[in-house]
Amino acid sequence: MSDVPQRNLAVYRLLPSLSDYETLRLDGSDQSRLMRWQRSGDDSDRPTGLRAEWMDDSAPRSESPAAVPERPC
Repeated sequence: MSDVPQRNLAVYRLLPSLSDYETLRLDGSDQSRLMRWQRSGDDSDRPTGLRAEWMDDSAPRSESPAAVPERPC
């Protein structure tokens, strides 16, 4: 055993403020085609365009991705 004193370890999440985020919602059929292409990787399935819209993000959010800030992601 070592006589070196043990230090408590800490984990910190470095995240930008959530007020800087916006949500982009893909059209349902375009989202399905994109996911299908991501799974298959086939060039013939690769989408050439996507329909999407920015969503209103005015709802308040927590600065932590978990419900409890001490809980790890």
